[in-house]
Amino acid sequence: MAGAAPPSQSTGDLLVAAADVLGSIVRAADAATDLDHRIHRAEAIGRVAGDIGSRLDPDQVLVRLVDHAVAMFGADRAAVFLYQPDGSRSAVASRGLSAAYLAAVQPPSLGSLSTSAITAGRPAFSVGFRDDPRAVATRAEIVQEGFDTICIAPLLVGAEDGPLGSLNVYHDRPHHWTDNELDTIAALASQAGVAIRTAR
Repeated sequence: MAGAAPPSQSTGDLLVAAADVLGSIVRAADAATDLDHRIHRAEAIGRVAGDIGSRLDPDQVLVRLVDHAVAMFGADRAAVFLYQPDGSRSAVASRGLSAAYLAAVQPPSLGSLSTSAITAGRPAFSVGFRDDPRAVATRAEIVQEGFDTICIAPLLVGAEDGPLGSLNVYHDRPHHWTDNELDTIAALASQAGVAIRTAR
């Protein structure tokens, strides 16, 4: 039985053109999906800001912030750490984290991910955090807690005021934060900083 005839040049050109068109459709669909996510997140930030900003009780602001962070980023756990007048730091609201873990991470060590995020004034994340050199001081507690990824967003109001603390969001499975997600949590933390300062 004779083999099939090789495709003609015109057939090959047609296949290449079809592949280009298909690639363009896929890229356009991805861009539309990304835009939809951005719009949804922007609207969600507005609604969250309204919700936490309407609370006069600082404790309620913090509890709602933690709940919104878990829902918005599909996280498994979250906590808000605030600096105290003496310079120490404590967990003032949390969800899904043990008291032992919260106690272990209260004093941020030099070179920690928390210190890096607050110094930079931008969220920072780490996948496989237990093996991150910035987590060496609390590795045992991280392993026992069982999460993989952490993202830390500093709570800032103004450069002259210094940081209030941080919003920490945890995923049990590896979660590579996108630039869009980092921008979103930065916006959330900024709104939260204003709400906390106002409530105080």
